[in-house]
Amino acid sequence: MEKEAPWVRKLTEVEKSMDRNNQEQHILVVHRLSFCSRRPVKTEEVEEALGHLYRKAPNLRLCIRERGEELWFREMDKQTLDFEVEEEQDVEEVTQFLHTHSYTHEGPMWRARLVPVASPSYQPPHLAAFHQDLRPAFPHCYHILLGFTHAIGDGHTFVRVCAALAHLLDRVLCGGPVDQHQQVGSFALNEEYDAKSMQCTAAFFTDLAWREKCIAEVNKGMPQSPLLPHVLSQGEGGPGKTLLYTQTLEKATTSRLLQQCRGAGVTLSSCLAAAGNLALVELLQERGVAQDTYSISNCHLINMRRTWPPGTAEHALGCYFNSSLRMFLATPRAAEGEHFWQYAKYVHGRLYGLLQDEQFLEKAPFNAWCYATNASQHVQRDLTYNTRGDLTHRLEGTQQLTVTNLLSSCSIHKSDIPWDHVFGTVRGRLSHTLKYNTTLVTEDTARAYAHALYHRLIRVAA
Repeated sequence: MEKEAPWVRKLTEVEKSMDRNNQEQHILVVHRLSFCSRRPVKTEEVEEALGHLYRKAPNLRLCIRERGEELWFREMDKQTLDFEVEEEQDVEEVTQFLHTHSYTHEGPMWRARLVPVASPSYQPPHLAAFHQDLRPAFPHCYHILLGFTHAIGDGHTFVRVCAALAHLLDRVLCGGPVDQHQQVGSFALNEEYDAKSMQCTAAFFTDLAWREKCIAEVNKGMPQSPLLPHVLSQGEGGPGKTLLYTQTLEKATTSRLLQQCRGAGVTLSSCLAAAGNLALVELLQERGVAQDTYSISNCHLINMRRTWPPGTAEHALGCYFNSSLRMFLATPRAAEGEHFWQYAKYVHGRLYGLLQDEQFLEKAPFNAWCYATNASQHVQRDLTYNTRGDLTHRLEGTQQLTVTNLLSSCSIHKSDIPWDHVFGTVRGRLSHTLKYNTTLVTEDTARAYAHALYHRLIRVAA
């Protein structure tokens, strides 16, 4: 008699919300793992590595079932992989598929696609997915695209999953044994954090004075009329899409940029936000919006594990991210040289203050309250930043392959979000991906903005 698949745990309120988004084909996650290998990679080798990953990542074995009147995570009855090799479609077309196809409760709640890259593998150079210095030893180039629902994880979770896949595939290519027992992480619920979050949410929905205080905070510095409509326009028509435009700095430029940040006493995140805000000001000026100072609104995606006790967060798989409260930043019309770093220090101070706020957890339900009560005007912002940091240490140590980039995105074309930023560093190269909603942003506008940011970073690093 076959053993019944185990029940794992009830979905949290956040996971239920993410599951509803999944059913509406909204904020579907895609991670693009780009790598070069010493020899051609066989389909069955990737499938074998994915099988190992299924057994080692507890969130990838999940489906959703009703138990009583509650939704529960349950392990699937048997290993099931949604995996295909895409010989006829390019990586952008496959990304579009993953951005627009949701996941059923039957599972699996993720899928994988292998995209071999046709020769010449290292072109076009502006995409910089593969690194020219690797070409002699690692001539074969591939993307593995992994799609997920946010109900089973967040950026921290999926980076761990992608890194595990890279190492598992390398073991398969090497012909070496794979540890069948050690898990990628734990999907157990952090009950203390969940209880605290529920307590804060309940208080937020019932405490009118507290809500009004938070509303005043997020609206402080708001301009009399919004700036972004001067930049946005109707897209090209047809069904909306979430498109990506990625540019990667050279290793030497990335190194100089980091040195400049350290010298100025600011984080890379603050530097990138400053550059992104000033690039938007450049675009506004080109569209005829002339001001001495522009009030640019920012939000930053936050890994809420930062509020947990030390040693409890690293291996926790699940959906624990939130968007910061909106903040308006007084941004000058021009800031070159030392003036840029003065502005970056100002951005750094505002962001640091937000993260160190003693009431950080108490304010976290604000965004959920806004969406639940049709008060989304309080969360609309000009720019959103998601900085992943340096991912190299998670991806290095392989022998038969070298990971050259790990890009992440989620679909936004069914929302009123026009665009957002994702930054990350792999093998010493900083990548910037501008994700944009074609119903609100044209390709020309998106590329003009991305180029303005890219060239500003080059100037700043010089």
